[in-house]
Amino acid sequence: MAQSTTEQSNNSGRQHFLLLAGILVLGTLLRLYQLGAESYWFDEIITVMVETRAESLSDLHRLGELHRQPVYFYTIFYWMRWFGASEFAVRLPSAIAGIAAIALLYWLGKTMFNQHVALIAAFLIAVSPFHVHYSQEARTYSFVALVTIACFFFFYRAVKNATWINFLLYTVSAYILFQTHAFSLFILLSQGLYFLFTWGKYTRNTRLLFSGSVLVIFLGILPELWPNLPGQTPDWASPIFYLPEPSASDILRTVYTFAFPARYERSWIEVGIRYAIGLGFFGIALGIVFAKQSREDFMHKVKEAFNLQPLFSEWGRNLLLISLWFLVPVVIPFVISKVYSPIYEGRYIINALPALSLGLAVVIYHLRRVIPVWLALTTLVVMIVPGFYFYYTLDIKEQWRQMAAYVAASDQKTDLVILAPDEDGFQTDAFKLYFEDSLESCGIPVEVATPDKIDSIVDDCAQDNGRIWLVVRGLEQVKAVYQDFFLEPVPVGLTLVDKQHFNSIDLYLFEIE
Repeated sequence: MAQSTTEQSNNSGRQHFLLLAGILVLGTLLRLYQLGAESYWFDEIITVMVETRAESLSDLHRLGELHRQPVYFYTIFYWMRWFGASEFAVRLPSAIAGIAAIALLYWLGKTMFNQHVALIAAFLIAVSPFHVHYSQEARTYSFVALVTIACFFFFYRAVKNATWINFLLYTVSAYILFQTHAFSLFILLSQGLYFLFTWGKYTRNTRLLFSGSVLVIFLGILPELWPNLPGQTPDWASPIFYLPEPSASDILRTVYTFAFPARYERSWIEVGIRYAIGLGFFGIALGIVFAKQSREDFMHKVKEAFNLQPLFSEWGRNLLLISLWFLVPVVIPFVISKVYSPIYEGRYIINALPALSLGLAVVIYHLRRVIPVWLALTTLVVMIVPGFYFYYTLDIKEQWRQMAAYVAASDQKTDLVILAPDEDGFQTDAFKLYFEDSLESCGIPVEVATPDKIDSIVDDCAQDNGRIWLVVRGLEQVKAVYQDFFLEPVPVGLTLVDKQHFNSIDLYLFEIE
């Protein structure tokens, strides 16, 4: 009997290992497939050009913006010097961080709950379209998610086993987390709130160690948390000019995109069909499961599923922790956006995604006797696979490569390229990165927005040119400023002969009379 039990345990462990390995392989494939296929978009151009311009690590400090923290930029600084500036190479660290997050979330889930919840959570983040997208972007966001999970692991271990080493590891991870993105401050706030809510559960030693960690973390981030000049607003609460004031639907949209694909195909009919198929499959499969058991047994399982007392008695404090982990970094930026100025942006709160994955995993595991785990996860896959198809086959990012190729196909030596707006020269850098010919170029600074100033810059730039290629990139309200000047109506002396649209980029060709 003992041998049989040991054999069953070994088989279960082997099966569990194979499932985890399969999830990691799936997550790796999703993050590496087509990694370098698309050209950089503007934010990625900033990454590449900042690293290209920097001759030393000290140069990176010239950024001076909290939402571009040094952990990612320091990593890319060395990475690009070893592996180059190709799209695949520069995005690879983000993909690696995304893959590591899957394994680390499994580790955290197993520590907080059990290996079954951990496997489900790892699968959910592995197939999260949102996480896949930002694991394929040369920005800090997948690093934020990874370090957030690590920080919560060390926090959880510290409050469970209050030793100075555990709190030291937590303190270091919290400081590193803040150095990945300013919005990580809300993650630290969620941990502080959890400790306060459960204050009575801890010994005096635990409270002292936690208070010491908070003090060290605060002193460590204080120089960057608040600008040096008195009376200034901290960067985490500074207005972000391109963000509109959010509504409640934006929170729902954020939660939706954490789990389901964005509407890349731009067809609500396709989306409706996708979910109809998924729900149809779910209904049929659940009906088959129900048919294989008596009505009494099924209703008994349903009653057990809605009895939450065992769930909260076993994992109540852990559920409180992941609830705060999810809610605080979502709700606080939303409130700041409503009462002060907009700062809410879905990708800035990617550190809430692992909490959602853990929470959903607990729910799926708890309902397993009514809705089998395989059925819940298969239904999710049916709903998201078409979205991944469009994600990998359509151009999602800005099409700088295609736009530059179009210009190169019909350019003339006397052509002038005008980029509007040209924020710190990054639009010009983006064009030159993909344009192999040598044409004269001119950028209109982002702060220049009046017709007189635009006209003056164009006159200064266009001296002996025969044609002007106008490249307008940005949000619609930004592009409208320059489109109004050049198109409503077309300025005297110019004739519009061609116009093309690329993702977030409009291209116009004018002949100079």
